[in-house]
Amino acid sequence: MNLSPALLSVLDDPDERGHLRLAASSFDEPLFLCSRTKTFRIRQINQSNTLLIVEKSTTVKGNDPAVRISKLPGTMLESVLTDNSTADISFLPEYDCASHAAKASKGTAYTWQDVKARVPVSDRDLEVAKKVQLGVEALPTDGNAWRLSSAGIERFLPLILEALHIARLSPNKLRVSDVVEALKDDNDSSDECEPKVIAAVLRRFSDSYNEPYNLDMAEISRWFGLRVLSEQVETVKVSEFLTAWADALPPVLDAACDLACLAGEFVQPTTTTIRYLPSSGLPSEPSARFRRLFAVKSTWELDDILPYVKDIEKDKIKINSLLMKHTRRRVVKGKTYIDKR
Repeated sequence: MNLSPALLSVLDDPDERGHLRLAASSFDEPLFLCSRTKTFRIRQINQSNTLLIVEKSTTVKGNDPAVRISKLPGTMLESVLTDNSTADISFLPEYDCASHAAKASKGTAYTWQDVKARVPVSDRDLEVAKKVQLGVEALPTDGNAWRLSSAGIERFLPLILEALHIARLSPNKLRVSDVVEALKDDNDSSDECEPKVIAAVLRRFSDSYNEPYNLDMAEISRWFGLRVLSEQVETVKVSEFLTAWADALPPVLDAACDLACLAGEFVQPTTTTIRYLPSSGLPSEPSARFRRLFAVKSTWELDDILPYVKDIEKDKIKINSLLMKHTRRRVVKGKTYIDKR
């Protein structure tokens, strides 16, 4: 294997090389070498020309040092540092408590080691995926990894919030063991007290990946808002949606229903109506993305269209370039509007 400078730096770092693993999404997909923070694509190089490595030898012939020549094999492996950070663990079976046993017997079972071998990203990016996609490691019931379903969140999250309220526990600096004890005091169901499931919920709505967890009430409210919005198949009145959103929130949750926190997930055909339009469901290619956006709405305010561009391009200068290339900009009474070019 050709050791690139980036890979050599990983091998020289004890913390990095201790996490090295090979991963591929399937047998016919590219192979990656993953460390704690870096991901390398491994490619096979077939060399038809003869390659020689020439170096000075320690032996001396006459007054001249000898030269040692080594021939490289015609086939070698190349390591290329990639920016691949997309980790998908959606292949894991869903856990929602009620159908756990049934799904475990019907679906494919995976250990967390299986997951790490199948998802070709660094450990850091895999932790992000586990947090966002509600990954649950090795449940004691079967030793397998699961992905907590939306139904599971709707079941567990209100119970956790209610238990915290009754036990007078602060939503900041939470430890799983304290939450489990509070749940046991408030409920007799063992399923609702499984520490790994509780940890997945706390991690998802916290600003950290490990204990102690600090629950973000605004993010919890946003999750319920998206849940309600995604169930609307047609355009609805904003007032009706806000009412449904407020009704869906757990009773003990002290958080506002703010449309601004759902930016990039909805479009307003008029000032009084709203329609579900997640940016994740739109094409990633810029021209196709703008075609879809203008098919939904012919004119956008700048602040409304920006969230639909930021997920395909983070750099502010490049975002402006995309808008200049694919749209027309006009200013009316101090407001900036974006039209189809």
